[in-house]
Formats: sequence, structure tokens, C-alpha cells
Amino acid sequence: MQDKTQSPGRLGVAVIGAGLGSAPHFAALEALANRVEVRWLVGRGLERIRQAATRFPGSKITVALDQALDDPEVRAFIVLAPPASHLELVTRIAERGRHILLEKPIEVDTERSSSVVRTARQEGVKLAVMLQHRLRPASRALAALVREGRLGRIVSASVVVPWWRSQAYYDEPGRGTLARDGGGVLLTQAIHQIDLFIDVVGLPSKVAAFAATSAAHRMQCEDVAAAALQWPEGAVGYLYATTAAIPGFPERIAVSGTEATAILSRGQLRTVHGDGRVEIFGEAEAAVGGAGARPRVIPHEGHLAVLTDFIDAIAEDRAPLVDGMSVIKAHRLIDAILAAAGSEKIINVMG
Repeated sequence: MQDKTQSPGRLGVAVIGAGLGSAPHFAALEALANRVEVRWLVGRGLERIRQAATRFPGSKITVALDQALDDPEVRAFIVLAPPASHLELVTRIAERGRHILLEKPIEVDTERSSSVVRTARQEGVKLAVMLQHRLRPASRALAALVREGRLGRIVSASVVVPWWRSQAYYDEPGRGTLARDGGGVLLTQAIHQIDLFIDVVGLPSKVAAFAATSAAHRMQCEDVAAAALQWPEGAVGYLYATTAAIPGFPERIAVSGTEATAILSRGQLRTVHGDGRVEIFGEAEAAVGGAGARPRVIPHEGHLAVLTDFIDAIAEDRAPLVDGMSVIKAHRLIDAILAAAGSEKIINVMG
């Protein structure tokens, strides 16, 4: 049941987890200190959350989730815990009527992810997912180009994620395993671009693919995958994702239509029209963000956009822009790619 207790002014939140990917979340929370009050940090390691709490004066730390749930001023939770814990955490939080901003992926597989989304809907709480690339200005401009038909009829599209992670990254217990992460490069890294790609061009209907663990890493799941894609309207394209491309390069999405081609990379959108005109939207980023061996070096502007929208969605009683239901499509495409790679057959993607 929805919790009717509402605190005026800033939104009271609790954060669960303070691990590898927490830095941009914390930076976004600091930037929105006039709208958000971090009241609790919850985690298994007291030292780690104690250090994180120094960034939020007045916040409390605990290893017991119930302490934060019992605080009537906490109206939302930001969940940064490993994917395999999301279903249990979301269930407990949603049953207490609190809204949830969830670090990607939703869960370790599509069935559990669907349960997360269903639970939030049944309890009447907002569920946003931190897939921040979708809300970047150039990403939204690309989506508008396609939506408004300014490229013409789409004939092909591609997404390339040539990233790098060292073996030390995968030596962390559980990383790159099915049990903790649910998968490798597709679910853990490339899901950002896959989610954006689907938001722009829609979910493909058919997939043929290969996936493997390369010689660059010792890990359970795939660190390289390639897929041929077909859409219901006849357009074709491809996906390539890896964490074995030393030293890591910027991701790229390209969409070609009968009138123009648009290419998105490094936060800049370049549109080339059939008559030779070239339109450029945004400034290319100097850094490659999470592409390289230092995944902590990630700008927080995208996180800020998702967090801002999450706060607004609660205030306006609407669905977040990056809500759980829309993100399920990315999970379905990843499932189809891995199924196609395992069977060496063309797989129909469930809508």
C-alpha cells in the first residue's frame, strides 16, 4: 500500500550500497541537495557506508534495512546493491510504499526483472532505472529525429560498444558471473547503449548472434558479442559489444534513413542529409567515460538528469521517463542475443 506520509520540502531518501558505481550517484545527490535529503546509507560494510556518509551531513548509517524503512521521512530508496539482490530489496521497499530508483540492470534475468516491475506496479510506487544515456541531450535529439521522421524511412541501424576492462576488474568476487551480475558485457556494460538504441529505433524482431569469453579475460560470462538484427518493417542492422578492446573507445549509434544518416558518439549527434547538409548537435566529450579501464571515472550529468526526473515524477505523480516497464525491452533483446549465440539459430525477439 502507498505510504501517505509526505515530508514537505526536500525529498527524504535512503541509499542502499556504496560500491564501485556509487560515485556518480553521490555526485548527483550532492548537486541536488536543495531538493533531496539523504537520511540513511544502508550497506553490508560499515566502513564503506561510514565513509560515504561524510558526503551527506546529518545522514545515518545502518546494516539493517528496516531502520531506514521505519523512518517516515524516507519516501524513496536509491538501490545501488548488486543485481541479484534487487528483487528482494524492491519487494520489501515497495510493500512499504516507498518509491525506488534502481541501478541497472533491473535484475539478473528477464523473469526476475519482470517480477521487480510487476511488484512496483502492484504496490503503486514509482520505479526508475539508472540508464542515464537515454536522457542525455544528444540522445534525446536523435530519438526526436527518428520519431519525427526527419531521417526518412529507417533502413539500417547499428550500435557499437568497444570498451575495455582489465582482469583486475573481473577478479572482484562475483563480477562477471551469472549468480551475482546475471551476465557479462551485454547486461553489465552495453545495456546502457542497448536501452538507448531500442528507445531510438524500437525493438528488433529477429536476431542472429555470436558471443564468447575472449582470451583477454578469465570470467564466466561473455566479454564480446556480435549480433545481426532485423526490425518488423524490414530495416536491418547490427550490435557489437566488448570489454576486450584495449584501451577502450567511445560507443557509437548510427541510424540511416532514406533521407539522412545520424551518428551519435561521445555525446555529439552528427546528421548528414542527402543534399550534403551536415547538422551537429552538442559538443563532443573529451573523455570516453566508462569505456576505459577506470570505470569510476564517469561523469554524473546523466545521473543528475535521471535523478531530477525521478524527483519530478514523484512530485507530479507520473511515470519516470526511464521506467522499469520500458527497460524490460533491453533485457529481452539481451536474452535473444545470448539465445541466438547459444543455439546458432535466428531467434524471434518477444515484444
